[in-house]
Amino acid sequence: MSQFAGDDSARRGLVADLKRTIEELAEGPTSLDDLAMVNEAIDELHRALSLFVPYRARRKLTIFGSARTPEANPIYDLAAEVAAEVVAAGWMVVTGAGPGVMEAGSRGAGHAAALGVNIALPFEQGSNPYLDADKVTQMRYFFTRKVMLMRESHAFVCLPGGLGTLDETFELLTLLQTGKIAPAPLVLLEPEGGTFWEALDQFLVEHPIADGWISAPDRKMYRRCHSARAAAEVVLDFYANLAGLRFTEGVVELELRTPLTTDDQEALAARFGAVLVGGTLGVTEHEGGQQVRIEVANGHHAAAHELIEAISALGPSPHH
Repeated sequence: MSQFAGDDSARRGLVADLKRTIEELAEGPTSLDDLAMVNEAIDELHRALSLFVPYRARRKLTIFGSARTPEANPIYDLAAEVAAEVVAAGWMVVTGAGPGVMEAGSRGAGHAAALGVNIALPFEQGSNPYLDADKVTQMRYFFTRKVMLMRESHAFVCLPGGLGTLDETFELLTLLQTGKIAPAPLVLLEPEGGTFWEALDQFLVEHPIADGWISAPDRKMYRRCHSARAAAEVVLDFYANLAGLRFTEGVVELELRTPLTTDDQEALAARFGAVLVGGTLGVTEHEGGQQVRIEVANGHHAAAHELIEAISALGPSPHH
């Protein structure tokens, strides 16, 4: 998730740190290949940031899925439909810019609302025709690409796919579980009757959860859906009462459209006290409305996601 910009002195300090790091790298025992990798990664991130900065004011959904999904597959239709649903609510859609599910997402979003972060591959990956040239960037490295596909978006929909899709899905789950990105909706979407995500969900229950490698509440980080409308509702409902969300590791600050009442605050503290450092929400009233500060206790990031859903459910009618 993108962070709010700091003040001028903080910016100058970060720029100085960046220059010092580059100088130390250049003067250290690094090879030419090492320097080339760092240079290209920084350049890729720079170009991608330049793509996204003009659209920071709009919420974005990233859609993940296979480049090999044909147009005749119902999965293609689902990707296009969920993109169209969120764009109708004022969002933009981000994809990996390629064919298959990525093309469907761009197509459903329309040229004005579609952004792409492409990857250079020797096969199967060209920019799809539903992306304007000024709304797509290309990268060599998967790690820089994933940073931008995840950092700039406010919600995620994953459709069935291969190793790349599974890699992206598990990275998202890891980032959400460890609190490295802000709580955000993650939908595992497939057609009615599909078992792709059901099988993955069952695997998590029977192995990592049964063996104690992850906790049962971690399953609350994602929702399984079988229609574009249901997936879009999960995404939009999460933000129904959120005029703004600011995140630093371990702390989420929410600007609410509809303030929580005292009764609301007490009920939430009773239900989610174990999730919160100190057992309570930090609520501040100000002229522009109400801010809620959630300081997440260690290991409770999945439950923090559920808390934000509960706060939004107390607000205005969803799908604004």
